[in-house]
Order: sequence, then C-alpha cells, then structure tokens
Amino acid sequence: MKIRKKTNSLLKNFCLIILFVLFSCSSIHEEMPVVQIDSIGIITHNSAFVYARVSDDGGSTPYQGGTVWSDTPGVTLDDTITTVSNRTYGFVVPVADLEANKTYYIRPFCEDHRGKVLGEEISFTTKTVETIIDLRDGNVYPVLPLGNLVWFAENLRYNSAEGCVPVLNDNYTDLTMFGNLYTFETAQNVCPEGWRLSTDNDWKDLERFVGVPEEEIDAARTTNAGLQLIYPGEKYYKYFNNGTNRTGYSDLPAGYYTKDEGYSLFGSSIIFWSDTMTNDEAIKRIFDHDGGIIYREHDYETNNYYYSVRCVKDNNQ
Repeated sequence: MKIRKKTNSLLKNFCLIILFVLFSCSSIHEEMPVVQIDSIGIITHNSAFVYARVSDDGGSTPYQGGTVWSDTPGVTLDDTITTVSNRTYGFVVPVADLEANKTYYIRPFCEDHRGKVLGEEISFTTKTVETIIDLRDGNVYPVLPLGNLVWFAENLRYNSAEGCVPVLNDNYTDLTMFGNLYTFETAQNVCPEGWRLSTDNDWKDLERFVGVPEEEIDAARTTNAGLQLIYPGEKYYKYFNNGTNRTGYSDLPAGYYTKDEGYSLFGSSIIFWSDTMTNDEAIKRIFDHDGGIIYREHDYETNNYYYSVRCVKDNNQ
C-alpha cells in the first residue's frame, strides 16, 4: 500500500513537471503581435478613416483593435483612443472631431490577453475648408461647394427669438456642431444674409451629386448615397453608424423637439426642413445613418415639430 501511494505521488509530480514545461515552452514562443496602418483615406476637414491590420498575431488571437491619435507626435495610450470592437486581423477605424488643415499623429493598436499593443506612428493632414462668419452672433461655419450649390457643413445654431431650441443631451457637454432645432416658420427666415433655407430642389441637387439615381429623385428611395453626407464613428450614435462623410457635409443625429413631448431620438434621428410646401405640408429630409437612404417626406405639423436647418446659396454668388 505504501509503495502504491509513493508511486502515485511520483506520477502526480511528474505530470505537474510536464505541464509546467509545456506551458513554459508555449509562453517562450508566444511573441508580441505586430499591428500596422496600411493607409488613411476619406480625409475631410474634420474626419478620416484608418485602414489597419494585424500582420503577425504572435501566437495569440487578438480580440479588439483601434487607433490612438493626437495633434502632437509621440502618441501613447494616454491620448485619444478610438476602438473598433469585435475586429481582429483587419479593421477600419473612423477618426472624427478633427480640425481643418491640421496635422495629426496616429498609431494602431490591437488587444489580446496581454493588453494593448501599439504599432508604428504615422501622420496625416486634414483638408482645408472655407468658412463664413454669421455677423449676427459671430458664429463661424465651414462651407462646401457640393453640386451646383454651396452648403453649410454644420447645422445652423443661430438663437432666434422664437421657434428655436438648442440641441441638448445629458451624455454630452459640447454639442456645438449639432446646432439648434427650429419650427418650419422660423426656419424659413433664419439663415444669415446671402444664404437661404435649403429648398426641395436644393436637396435634389445634392442628392444627384452624391449619386441618388434620377428615377428615385421623386420616388421611393433605396440608394445608400446618403452615407457620404453622414458624420462617421459611433460617438454620437445610439445605433450602428455606417456614415463615411466623404463629402465633409457632416450630418449629425440631433433628433427633434416637439412642444408636447420635448426632445426625442437624439443619437438616432437626422431630420432637416426644406423651404418647400406642397398641399399645406412642408417637405423634409430624413437620413438613415445605417443604410444611407435619404427619405423625402412631408410634415403637416410645421409649428409643433422642431428640426435641424442647413443653409445654402448658389455657387455663383
């Protein structure tokens, strides 16, 4: 009996030694992963897309990737992190909230059971953009030539005396880019001198410019061309966002406001007035930030609903 117990003890110790050796060898051969940026594209005045990949996983499967960026060189994990969840070997990262004509420094990272591993740093410069000053309040807006017109590249934020509310949400302290929400009556006359509230025809010109087929202009919409107008990333979105902002137009999900119910659908709804009525109903645009469809809809409650406003002018003015 004693011999059997001693044999069992020796066998147990031997197995433990083998397991230790195997684990040690595995750890020795597990190297740190290598992650790299292949390219940076769709660069506008305020956003860009980073195309990165894990070229060598070092023997361990990564479960997350992303970028770290700053406006100064020497990027570390203490700088701004944009994470793309559930991406492993290849990932595309939208980088937003950038300033025009400015150089940024960026590094990719991947994450496995050992933590985040950074790749090499590269730099890129955002595009320049023309700006205008609203002399009524000093607000500055980027403006872009798109199609046959010049458009505001941000929502109007002028505080009119009535028919106007700011965009508010408890989760964010700075929603300047979201502008204000206006009733239809106020929206018709709220743009700065020399600019106008975009008409239904103005919207159609923009839609043709981004690729909405002619047969859909006055009919049901199915084309995802609207993605080119939608601000990228998921920071401000309640649900998944496929926007690329290729044009720099920078649609944002400001939601809407009603006198009866207050604020609704921040983070999921993008709605703009047009300066066009038909059969006593105002025509509006609703953007699908997931599928990219630009819906052309009618609204009869013009004095109860508050939507976003984009100002526009002819390209030759």
